[in-house]
Amino acid sequence: MRAVWKVWIPVWLMACAAMGAEITLPTVRDAKISFHRSEKDFNYGKSHHLRTRGIQTGSGEVVLLDFDRDQLKAFADRHRTKQLAGTLSIFVRSVQGDSAKVEICTLDSAVDWNEGDKNGAQAEEGESCFTAARFGGEPWKTVKGKDVANLRDLLYDKQADSILTKKNSGSLEIKKDLIGQEVTFELDPAIVKHLASDKKCRGLVLFNRSAKTKVGFFSMDQHGKASGLTVVTK
Repeated sequence: MRAVWKVWIPVWLMACAAMGAEITLPTVRDAKISFHRSEKDFNYGKSHHLRTRGIQTGSGEVVLLDFDRDQLKAFADRHRTKQLAGTLSIFVRSVQGDSAKVEICTLDSAVDWNEGDKNGAQAEEGESCFTAARFGGEPWKTVKGKDVANLRDLLYDKQADSILTKKNSGSLEIKKDLIGQEVTFELDPAIVKHLASDKKCRGLVLFNRSAKTKVGFFSMDQHGKASGLTVVTK
């Protein structure tokens, strides 16, 4: 019997280790941000239709998502010797146009944003919009604390057509046949680590570069359609 236990215990431990660890975090705040000059101070924190549209255009739209990053950090700390891999799952609500490649970058800022409770109305003090992380108090700022005119200037260099924060290498081409379906973005280990460890990372941004196609997603408030982040150890 003793000989059997000496063999069985290490095998069991090895099997558990091979399975890895996993955590799933629901989205805890989300918002659409509209770039249009007539909506630059509008809050969309309670919009059920989170839409992306050409980040390079004057009528662009992006989606902000965030999770319980204290839980994520605790998970990463417990598994600090492991590499983390992650996926973002979200439901497609609409595709206006043919299709568009939806991309992801991090939202990095010296100031945090407030989701707000409007559905396309003038932001009240402290609510997020295109011109401010917290309207009436905190404009969007770089991680070094420099004010920028708006969210796009924080994220995107129009002249170079390049993302200024950390950009995920993976993207998804979203077409009309995906409406109502859940899609999953593979996240780079560097993006997951950044979310877990950098205090000035304020979440993720979904965007596209199509001037003609708008791709929309369900918000976290839609029953059975909530988005979420799953992280596993490798």
